[in-house]
Amino acid sequence: MARKLLLFHLLSFCCLLSANATGQIPDLIIVGKDTMLLLATPIEHDSILCRQVDERLSKKNFCTACWRGYQALWQIENGELSLIQIEDSKSLFADPDTVPEITVDMNGIFDKYRNKEGKVIATWFSGKLKVASGELIHYVHTGFEQEYEHETNYQVEQGKIISQTSYQNSLKKGTPIKEVMSFLTTQFNGDRFPELANQKVVVHIKVLPKVDGSIDNVKVHIYFPDSITEERKKLYTEQISTALHKVPRWDVLTVRNKIWEVNTEVLHLWKKKGCKAIYQEKQVMDTLLYNDTVYALRGFPLQYDMNLYEKVKPYLKEEWRNDCFRGYTGQWKIENGKLYLTNLFHGTSTSPLPLDSIFGIIGKQSIEASWFSGKLHLVRGGTLIDSYEFRDIYKKEIFCEVKEGKVIQQNTYNNSFTPGDGEALKQCEEKLQETEIWSKFPELKGKSVHCRYQISLRPDGTTDSTTCTAYVNGCDWSQGPQRYHEEITNQEHPYIRIFKKALQTVPRWDVLYIRDKIREYENWIDGKRCDD
Repeated sequence: MARKLLLFHLLSFCCLLSANATGQIPDLIIVGKDTMLLLATPIEHDSILCRQVDERLSKKNFCTACWRGYQALWQIENGELSLIQIEDSKSLFADPDTVPEITVDMNGIFDKYRNKEGKVIATWFSGKLKVASGELIHYVHTGFEQEYEHETNYQVEQGKIISQTSYQNSLKKGTPIKEVMSFLTTQFNGDRFPELANQKVVVHIKVLPKVDGSIDNVKVHIYFPDSITEERKKLYTEQISTALHKVPRWDVLTVRNKIWEVNTEVLHLWKKKGCKAIYQEKQVMDTLLYNDTVYALRGFPLQYDMNLYEKVKPYLKEEWRNDCFRGYTGQWKIENGKLYLTNLFHGTSTSPLPLDSIFGIIGKQSIEASWFSGKLHLVRGGTLIDSYEFRDIYKKEIFCEVKEGKVIQQNTYNNSFTPGDGEALKQCEEKLQETEIWSKFPELKGKSVHCRYQISLRPDGTTDSTTCTAYVNGCDWSQGPQRYHEEITNQEHPYIRIFKKALQTVPRWDVLYIRDKIREYENWIDGKRCDD
């Protein structure tokens, strides 16, 4: 049962994290017939016991999610806290089908705490135990900052339970906080305040929701600019609060009978004049007609001047669209070297907004975008490849430099991707991991070798030149994650020559032709591994 709970819990705490990530895997505790999570480590409360246990740990399969190197199993029975066993991390994070459970020998460590029946009673421990079960509803990546549906707090004095209190915690999901913050960044009008033309606004926000998900109160702390008066801060805060009240529903996290504040990260709300005109990820794009071709426009020229956007807001429908926080989409055109606004629509619908009323014009006519100065990024044909690194690269792109609505410069790019010989690369990788290749280097015993390579390509995908950097790692994880012990850049070094020779067997590489340049092919490849 303990093993099953542990494996379930490990799904939430990946050990392939940086050393700065310190959310910890809890101990386990048996109460009655149930095995639950213990968000406390009683052994660590006694420095002598802690040291003695540490001396018996194998310190293999180290994981930053378990700095102590073990997981203990406890039991509450007959009003006493007892220690049942301690599992070493060597088996804790290993495949249970291949590595049996490895426990720490407790004899000689806890002898003086054993009762007549041989059970280890935790009489060294006094303090609070937090026992949890059910769904994880709140998580902070530090220690045991975790909240679960079911929680019981036990007060312990020298191993005896003197009191306990149980809670039913809950989370009623509202609008994801990332969406809320993205929405807020579209709404703040820094153009209303002359002092912000070349300034930035950085804030931290706390929202206390009511039971129904509406707002009880808002706290705004303005970090920057730090020289503004309280009167100006109040104006900023009023605008922020107005936008926050448009959020349809907030998360309601109730822990230990109290609703918690929704705490945002530090938010860059304003980044100088024109910041709102920049494309925001996952938002529906405007369109632009240029030379009889319709392009998607990665940017929002209307919001270069947020005072214009304020004129549009009264005409927008009060509906929440997580793919269109600004509440409208625009149609634009470039004609005779000038940028024009031709239409505005509600969200992503075909319901038009009245340009004549908004801009104070007579009849239907295009609006010259003389307020806009900056870059327009026109795209067409879909993204080039499915890759996070190249998510903003499209098959056809046009970049226009605009000053006060007039196009003063443009660059057009036809990008392409041609796949290489993936099967040959796979065979290359398999060949490099053959033991015979590395067995002639006795100095590599107990070590691994990897290579970071860069290949300059010709248009047909063949190799022009190859540069390698080899990294030699230690395989002993007893002292924690190992960084690269040795970095080799000499292109004539035997290890690098092996990698380069193998890479030369790939006849054709992926060719990314982006903005008139062939991108260098870069990747990692494994050579000798730790288990060789």
